[in-house]
Order: sequence, then structure tokens, then C-alpha cells
Amino acid sequence: MIKVYLPINNNNIDSYFNTKEASRDITKINKAELDKIISLSLGSKFSDYEIAFEKRSHGQYIIVETDSEKKWITLSADYTTVPGDGGSNNAYFVEFIPMAIASYYLDKTSKAKSMELYLKGTNHNRAKTKGQQFYYRLAKTVGIKILNEFDFETEIRKNISIPFKSIEEWKKARKDLSSANRSNKPSYIIENGDSYIFYGKTFGANGRESIFILYVLANLALKENKRIFLYEVEDNGSLYLESSSSSREPRFKKILKDLNVVYYADSIKYVENEEDEDISDENKDSRCQAEFMKNLLYKYNCKRDDKGNVIFGKNGKPVIADDTKRCYLCHCDIQNLIIASHIHRICDINKLEIPFEEKRAMAVDADNGLWLCANHDKLFEYGLIYFENNKMIISNRLNDMQKDFVQNITFNTSNEEIKENLPMITEKTKSCSLDKDFYIDEKDYNENMHKYLEIHKNRVLK
Repeated sequence: MIKVYLPINNNNIDSYFNTKEASRDITKINKAELDKIISLSLGSKFSDYEIAFEKRSHGQYIIVETDSEKKWITLSADYTTVPGDGGSNNAYFVEFIPMAIASYYLDKTSKAKSMELYLKGTNHNRAKTKGQQFYYRLAKTVGIKILNEFDFETEIRKNISIPFKSIEEWKKARKDLSSANRSNKPSYIIENGDSYIFYGKTFGANGRESIFILYVLANLALKENKRIFLYEVEDNGSLYLESSSSSREPRFKKILKDLNVVYYADSIKYVENEEDEDISDENKDSRCQAEFMKNLLYKYNCKRDDKGNVIFGKNGKPVIADDTKRCYLCHCDIQNLIIASHIHRICDINKLEIPFEEKRAMAVDADNGLWLCANHDKLFEYGLIYFENNKMIISNRLNDMQKDFVQNITFNTSNEEIKENLPMITEKTKSCSLDKDFYIDEKDYNENMHKYLEIHKNRVLK
């Protein structure tokens, strides 16, 4: 026996199937479209079915259950019914699918479970955008079948046919997409050794997008034997997953925990070892790498206007241009080689006789750091390069050939010609930097950074 569960109070579902009237008079149901969806889902197993109505408004999905399987089918919006070009990319289906994921994931049935997607208005331009094609690939990555995929022309079906195989592949695809049409991504992710750090908004449509993306990335990270640290980014001064009184939201935290995602609040007050009451302030580690890396993103990866001023989003925080880590001194963007490097070392900060809160503030201060490749990080750590004010000095401990090597792998970020060629390092780029001094860009250099650079210089020159 096939049983189909329909929500009564979801407005879009009601507009598709007339569920409110049908709950009182079953003959009012829009059975033709429902038959089509169930037939696409069950194929040859399709037969007569029983309809049950659920008093829920959240989650734009229906449930189809047979003797052996249970399916959660999310329905998209239908922009063909809206005058003009209404709706946004994530309002087509992305903001609806997290609730289906939550219900699917937490359901304890012993039957075979699956998630599916049925797209309305596939002839509308909004259903065919590059952004939607990107989301279709995300859905396929976690095994969500698109029931009416063949409504699209061959080229789109080809574009969405291959699931993402890795987080790095996903990042590259999103970077290519965002360079064309996104000014403020709701989420970003940084690789950090054996883990990833994901920063995401969780409010509204952006929040639903973050949950969907994070669910996909968490599944990919499991295949890499890595965990993800989630930093919920504040919006309007609060944290949705942390503060919501809705009984639905803890579902997401449970799902993510099961997928080896570690949840952090977006707060500098977070202390990794604060649960151990036996640790005194002087023995606490001030390091908070997730917070530090986020702050480096805000400083070095932010968008700027023509005058070099930081562009801020509606939440008052810098808009991230992209989440690719690049060495400040050579522009290397091989993510495994890029380190969030402290100027004033954590081991030295921990020894300071100051309140722990001040140590933590220094440890996560973006002015106390640079993105550096493995080469430049070690050169800097060992004092083979340091800074006089904002000018880089190559230590006399190196011979002339070694100095030439350091100079040849260091490119001045203030050179616009070099910037335009990023991330490629060409012979033309090298010739621009030879025999020229390297300076920290004036937009990045300030009194606070100068203070840290002086501490570093004094340490390495001892």
C-alpha cells in the first residue's frame, strides 16, 4: 500500500495540490500533478495510494511511503506563476530543502530512505541559472534525485550530471560562479590541516542555504576523514542555532554533530579549555585558530572600493571577496601550504602576565597575522625575514644567493600589475619584483600591526 503525506498549512504545497480544501473534501485534491510526481518517484511500483494530511507549515516537502521504502520529496517554488522575474536563487528550492533533510535524517524508520526533488516551472529562466545548476549538483552530491531532470535541455543535464567529489572541487566551482554574480556569500570555508573551518550565517534564506551546503560538505569531509568546525556567524547581534527557541533548530545541530561537525558560536569569548575548571588563567592556551582565521579573512580577503576602503555588509561585517587563502608575500594559493601565521607568537603570548582575555584578544587579532606559504612562514618564524616598519628586511644570516632566492619568491602586493595577474606567477611578475623592496600595503599596515612587527623584530634580532 502506498501512502502519501501532505502538509495542510504550507502555502506553496496548498497552491499546487489544494490541500486545505482537500483535507475537508478529498475530491478537491489536484490529483493529476500528484500522480505525476509519485509516478516519477516510484516508477513501475506506482499504483493507487492513500492520502494523509499533516498539520505542518514548515518544510515544502511531501512524504511517499510504501511497504519497503520512505521518500521525502521537496518541491521547488514555481516562478512561472509570479509576474516578472520574481524570487531569488535560494528561494527556488534551497531554502526549503533543509527541513526535508532534518525530517529524513532523524526519522527512525527501518525502511529504505531517500530524498528527492521535484522542480516546478522548469521553463522559467530562474530554474536554469548557473546558480541553480550549482545547487542541483549539490543535491546530487548527497544522493538527492531530481525527478524531472529530463525537463531540462541536454546542456543543463550535462552540467549537473556529476556530483562534487571533494570540498576543493566544490570551492573551485563556487569561486567560478561567485566571480560572476555574487557579492556577499553567506558562507565560506577554509582548510586547516586535518579539518575545515566553515563560517556561515544561519538566519533566513541565507541560513537555510548554509545548512544545505554544510550538510553536503560534512558528507564530503567524512570521506576525507576530516571534521568540520562550524562557526555560526552573528546576524543582527544574535546566533540562530544558539539562541532560537524553535524546537526545529536543534535538529540541525544534532544532524551536524552526527556528521562530525563541531559547533562554535561566533564569539571571541569562546575558550577551548574553559570546561576544565582546574586550569588557571595563566595555563590556558590563548590560541583560537578558527577565530583567528576568520579575522584574517575579514582583513585580507575582504572587498574594497576604488579607494581601498573595506566594503561592509548589512550585518556590519566586511564582505568577503573570496575564501581562498593566499600567501601575502608570494600569492601562492595552494591551500595545503598556506598557514595562518602569527606575528607575535602564541607561545610568547601565553607567557605574558596579563589577564587571559587580553591574551585571547592578541591571539585572534588579524593585525597580529598574515597568510603565509610554508616557505615564507618558516623564513619569518626563524627571523630570516622581518620588518622595519612596513618594509621587509632579509637577514644578513643568509648569503647573497639565498637572499636572491628570497627576493625572487617575494612579490609586492602593492604592484597593481602583479595583482591583475594573480594567482598566476609569471616571468613578467618576477621581473616586476626583482631588485625592489617589499612593503606591506598601506591599507593593511597600521599602528597595531606595527606593534606586533616590532615585537617580532626584537625577538629574532636577539
